[in-house]
Amino acid sequence: MSYAETSDTDLLEKRIEVITDWPSRHTKIGTREKVPSEVAYLPDGMQWGSLIAPNVQRHMWTKLELNNTSVGEAARIFEELSLSGSAPRKSAVEIVADFLTHVKDHLIKNLDEQYGPELWRTLPITLVVTVPAVWTDAAKDRTLQAVRRAGFNSSMFPMLKRTVTTTEPEAAAIYTIGSLRGSVQQDKMAIGDGFIVCDMGGGTVDL
Repeated sequence: MSYAETSDTDLLEKRIEVITDWPSRHTKIGTREKVPSEVAYLPDGMQWGSLIAPNVQRHMWTKLELNNTSVGEAARIFEELSLSGSAPRKSAVEIVADFLTHVKDHLIKNLDEQYGPELWRTLPITLVVTVPAVWTDAAKDRTLQAVRRAGFNSSMFPMLKRTVTTTEPEAAAIYTIGSLRGSVQQDKMAIGDGFIVCDMGGGTVDL
């Protein structure tokens, strides 16, 4: 999760604020650029991210269920990871929305601290949601359903002008091109040149 002011696009890549103060049971785990996209429904309430205690049954990789996981390798993985019957019966959209609700609350906390609770609510906002390159239109629609359910809407963000999706490798490529501005590498790239984006996702790296 990150945000940036776009009033000066020439300095945009230098002004991207990446959220790193995610709540955690252990401070060292929480102060990272990413937070585990996991939720656990417990008798005393829901836990999320790095707040979930070890060995607690949890929903993980639920994002993948937003795409069609009824066949193939994905279906086998989710069968192996299936939670016990005591867990709440919720759809993937509901589970992802529950997780994103906490992400949204933490984003608002950061915006309040950065700009003040009144100022940022007067600024026009474009929300960009990244999705995997292989996402179908149906999966994109389910993703946006979860985003809206989580409160990324005009009631929580009064000046939200639009919500757009972009693929993860496209976002990475755009950032890479922008980060080369003013560098030695910029002179080596010309219109018509190409470069490779290698998406080393969490599952790949774990393997």
